[in-house]
Amino acid sequence: MVAREEIIGTWEITACESRSLDGQVSAHPVGDNAVGYIIYNQDGYMALEMMARKRTPFTEQDPFDATDTDQAEAYRSYLSYVGTFEVIGDRVIHDVKLSSYPNFIGQTIERYVRLEGGVLYQTTEPFFMHGKTQSIHLVLNRVEAKICV
Repeated sequence: MVAREEIIGTWEITACESRSLDGQVSAHPVGDNAVGYIIYNQDGYMALEMMARKRTPFTEQDPFDATDTDQAEAYRSYLSYVGTFEVIGDRVIHDVKLSSYPNFIGQTIERYVRLEGGVLYQTTEPFFMHGKTQSIHLVLNRVEAKICV
């Protein structure tokens, strides 16, 4: 079990991979070597930002006039959502309010969590993605608090 107070703060995503039911790594949801953060605050809100480490720049300078190819690549290499959260036993539950993936909006995302030596591990329930049933596994390290004066 993880207490709510133990996950409050900013966590850097150091690994993200999808695994099939037999435990084999089958994909990296936003690309190899994903980078990102999950933030849990005292008010019960959370935010996730995750992207491929190397994203291809748009061919056009106007971000709202990108080519279909550029837009598709940008979508595939980035995931974000924000909402509220609660911790129940060995799970953290995200109630999604806004998301770069429209189907997440209004949904509940449950992740199994465990905390070992300052490292937070999160695993989703298995679901269908890229043609097979798999789960997403995240490894997160706590980010040191920055004191603003």
